[in-house]
Amino acid sequence: MPYLGNIPASEFRSIDYQDFTGVTGSPAKRGFTLNSQVHSANDLEVFVNNVRQEPGVAYTVASTTLTMTGDVETTDDFYVVYQGKATGTVSVPDGSVTSAKLDTNIAVAGDLTVDTDTLHVDSTNNSVGIGTTSPIGKLMVKDGTSSPSALVVRQTSEGGSAALSLDSIFNNASNTDKEIASIKLGVITNGGATPNADIRFETTQSGTLSEAMRIGNSGEVLIGTTTGTSRKLTVNQDIAGGAVRVVRTTHSDTSTAMMDIIDGDDAVSGTRTILNLDFEDDANVDNAVFIRFQDEGGTIGRIEANSTSVTYHTTSDYRLKDNVEEYNSGFDKIKNIRPVTFDWVKTGTSDVGFIAHELAEHIPNVVSGIKDARTTKEKSDGTIVDVIDPQSVDYGKLTPYLTSALKEAINKIETLETEMTALTARVTALEAN
Repeated sequence: MPYLGNIPASEFRSIDYQDFTGVTGSPAKRGFTLNSQVHSANDLEVFVNNVRQEPGVAYTVASTTLTMTGDVETTDDFYVVYQGKATGTVSVPDGSVTSAKLDTNIAVAGDLTVDTDTLHVDSTNNSVGIGTTSPIGKLMVKDGTSSPSALVVRQTSEGGSAALSLDSIFNNASNTDKEIASIKLGVITNGGATPNADIRFETTQSGTLSEAMRIGNSGEVLIGTTTGTSRKLTVNQDIAGGAVRVVRTTHSDTSTAMMDIIDGDDAVSGTRTILNLDFEDDANVDNAVFIRFQDEGGTIGRIEANSTSVTYHTTSDYRLKDNVEEYNSGFDKIKNIRPVTFDWVKTGTSDVGFIAHELAEHIPNVVSGIKDARTTKEKSDGTIVDVIDPQSVDYGKLTPYLTSALKEAINKIETLETEMTALTARVTALEAN
């Protein structure tokens, strides 16, 4: 049966009579302890040797203490009869609790706990815990099971409002509450039987609250914009500074890339693009830097473009070089390397080039990697597979050797031409004689 107040006894008894015959009392013959609390002396009938005593004159009461004004011997027939309603009974008219049965306010001194940890009000820290008796923060909801959810907020109406809005309110200098940040969960964008809903994040800049980011109903993330394409991430930067920056401060992992861009399907067509760099709405992109490569000392290379072509720049500034000498051994280097024709294993396409490890025997600085090396690759689903770690050739670095060899060849040609001119002159002279 429902109840308010203290937990009732498992059974109810009427305590209407108490015998003190033979009780010494404390103080002796005068003070006696009642089994039940009474309000005044008139709530008891006191008998000594079957003679009813006068309330307030022959005795007084205070709560459960009965005090006689005269001595009562242990041999006296001494007893009391409780007057009024039977003590120890509880009468609840029905199992309902209505406003008529409650005061306007309910005051609880100290902590309030409902069913161990269903609800706990911490009066010391002014916090509330649901599912926990040790709330962190003003409100903590904790669920130790997989179902149901720890917190469910249900909105039964439509109209663009959020089912749950978490707002940060700031009391400004004019003593006015102002919303400065908000997370709105379940903003319905269209209703009906199959509604769409977003999660929106709002922040304040220069006193104006505006949307900073949203997660759309298809899982797309929009930052700095409320509209986007079919991309999963769209970032719009409308103020000075870069739009995206990725920084890794821990350098212990040398095998994992800071960023992976993966086309996870198994179809590749002639128009498939992994990364698109676009100076949109710029008709002239002369000397525009699309990608810049830097280290602690500054730029080490860049990819530039103009309106008709792309150029690839590697740093070659004189300020970065010491011990500069003219190179004159390119002829011998180029003479010893072996250009080959071949077919690529994956596609069967014919091509012309070099075998990396053969080229490394003569010009090692244009080749990277180790012959027959292998490595591992993490696929988009997290699977680790074993793959070859192929050697590669920087064909651009062959240019100085080719230039040196060409200059040596030109010098040889010019020398031969000079000698040929002299010989021709001598032959002409001899023939004239």
